[in-house]
Amino acid sequence: CRTQAKVEISRKDGESLMENPLGNHIVMGLGHHGAKARNYLKIARQVQTKKS
Repeated sequence: CRTQAKVEISRKDGESLMENPLGNHIVMGLGHHGAKARNYLKIARQVQTKKS
């Protein structure tokens, strides 16, 4: 299954995505939730590190 979406991102972010691809999975959300997502990932990494 393939899903396509048209999005607008800055040239800098586009270059970063091309230079450091995330693989075939990208999460998109409507609105400005980047800070919340980054905070969640930071906490999740800390929890995972403590389990290891």
